[in-house]
Amino acid sequence: MSYAYKSLLACLSVLSISLLSACSMTPPMPKSEQHFKEHGHLPPQDQAFMQAFKHACDGQNAGAIMQVKVDDHIIEGQCQLHFQPKPPQS
Repeated sequence: MSYAYKSLLACLSVLSISLLSACSMTPPMPKSEQHFKEHGHLPPQDQAFMQAFKHACDGQNAGAIMQVKVDDHIIEGQCQLHFQPKPPQS
């Protein structure tokens, strides 16, 4: 075997091993996403946060700074007005 052929084979081997190891390093799924995927709903603690976020800006103007308190967590945020366009009808 020639030196060029051996070095090409070695480079391809290193490249394939590095690609395989990079593909196997996916980060683990957060518990709430895993729970949703398995059971079709959020865990109770996340449901409480979603309810608090949903009603935090009721009766407030856009741009108002709000604090949402759920259990012992306080989360600050800003009320925003969102517009979702409808898809064109065919």
